[in-house]
Amino acid sequence: KMKVLHILASGELGGIEILARDIAKYSSSENIFCFVWKGGCIADEMLSKGADIRILGIKSNLSADVITAYKQIQEIIRTENVGTVIFHHSAPIMWIYLILISCNSSVRTILYAHNNYDNLIIKDSKSSFIRKSILKVAADKADQIIAISNSVKDSLINKGRINAKKIITVYNGIDTKKFIMRDDGEKNKII
Repeated sequence: KMKVLHILASGELGGIEILARDIAKYSSSENIFCFVWKGGCIADEMLSKGADIRILGIKSNLSADVITAYKQIQEIIRTENVGTVIFHHSAPIMWIYLILISCNSSVRTILYAHNNYDNLIIKDSKSSFIRKSILKVAADKADQIIAISNSVKDSLINKGRINAKKIITVYNGIDTKKFIMRDDGEKNKII
């Protein structure tokens, strides 16, 4: 059976990490979760529940760790019979990994867009041109792109000039049973 490899920056507390935790909990696929920089509380929780967690431990984007991590990801793909690799975070090094993997293996690659285009490229930053260039190549190489909303999808198409046929919208789900709704007359107050 083919497995799904999820590439994330870290296992700290965050929305993307919670999504990964829920994928580990509810998905019928065999999933492997690879945290490129470090683990964290969500990675620890996932591990305690039996999820297959790999922490690569990159210390710097400008070190031999980057190459070592890529080799480790390639080894996971090869030895674990991975059929799909999903890239969750918007770090340019992950986009570069997607490009390399799509050129050097037959696995399906998916780019997950958790943010609008301007946020992905960090518009108005010194690195936005580089981020824009790498993202464009990664999006062109990816087999599919998942956008978390139609707003994200539209921004990728209109601002990033990314092929609309590759993009699908999958909204992040919220388990409303975890929230207590109360009607105390203060509709605009956040509790």
